[in-house]
Amino acid sequence: MQRISTTVIALVGEQARACAKGLGGAANIRVELPDPAAPPLERAAAAWQAATSTQAPYLVHDADPLALVADAWTRCFDEQGPTWTGS
Repeated sequence: MQRISTTVIALVGEQARACAKGLGGAANIRVELPDPAAPPLERAAAAWQAATSTQAPYLVHDADPLALVADAWTRCFDEQGPTWTGS
């Protein structure tokens, strides 16, 4: 397990990218904005890679690490995806 000394902050929602960009000029903050067209898992992996390679106290990104989970729940409750029926 790799330990990092950076606090990683994920901004999510419609204004996440704009908010992250606004923090770009702040001292001690690195902003990482993975390609918005990339799949959610790739975006989260890119943000984590940036976190492990920085010495900045804070890293802010807009790659929602739970986007796939949220999408699955939405599809489940909209009856557009698989449902869990127990074992």
